[in-house]
Amino acid sequence: MEFNDFILSPKRCACEEQTLKRSFGNYNSEYKKAIERRIQEIEDIRCGVFVLFQKVPNERQRSVLIDFYINCRTVEEISGDLNLSESSVKRLKKQGLKTAKVIFEKEFNKK
Repeated sequence: MEFNDFILSPKRCACEEQTLKRSFGNYNSEYKKAIERRIQEIEDIRCGVFVLFQKVPNERQRSVLIDFYINCRTVEEISGDLNLSESSVKRLKKQGLKTAKVIFEKEFNKK
């Protein structure tokens, strides 16, 4: 093999570039679609969790669950807004999750 075999002519470079663009373009397009599908799945789950949390009868537990899991707020932020200690917020979150689990299991068993 000669050194010149490793050197690409401008025409060959253009051809290789187009091939790469097509390959990566298809890959990127498929990858983008897969990411968009996954984002939609996550949004659907998030909406389902929100609907479940809305069914928690205790207003404080419901508020903590939604703030923490849906609105991505920290325990510290929630405790400041509700004027509660962090341990109280953690307790409400734990109780709310237990309640949500019971609600979920009742509804799931209906189907």
